[in-house]
Amino acid sequence: MSLCDLRDALTDLGCAMCHLKGKVVERHLDGLLWENVNKPRVRGDIRQSRGFCHEHAWGLAWDGASVGVVIIMRDVLQHMLKTLKHARFQPLPALSLRHIQESLDPKQPSTATAELVARLSPQAPCPACVQPETIEKVFRRSAPIGLPGLATGESQPRPAGGGWRPGGR
Repeated sequence: MSLCDLRDALTDLGCAMCHLKGKVVERHLDGLLWENVNKPRVRGDIRQSRGFCHEHAWGLAWDGASVGVVIIMRDVLQHMLKTLKHARFQPLPALSLRHIQESLDPKQPSTATAELVARLSPQAPCPACVQPETIEKVFRRSAPIGLPGLATGESQPRPAGGGWRPGGR
């Protein structure tokens, strides 16, 4: 984030913090696809989160991004397939009380698949969701006095002639 981004966020209508967080996610995804797609640490974080949340997965779908998206998703899917390949199922005897209880609540993973379900579930949050949380913490700690809405995250009414001005005038 630069001072220009901060200035633009404060002059646009709406919440400055929301504007900045949107820009951070946009830049993160762009940097991921063009500069960081082959970095082992980045790919490991994406594998741990089992890819991206619904919103950010769709944020990757734009012209020219297909190669980076394919590299990332292939890596995630290979990891998931490897997990499935090494899965161990622990079936219960058909006439056991636990088996009957599991049959009555089909929404819960059965004992036979509980370990696999846990291993296939995300182990970390969506990497793109973490970015706006980080920038918000930074700005809340270091927001200069007099920047309406930035330190609190609240949308503030803007002056008729534009956005924020030094000294609040």
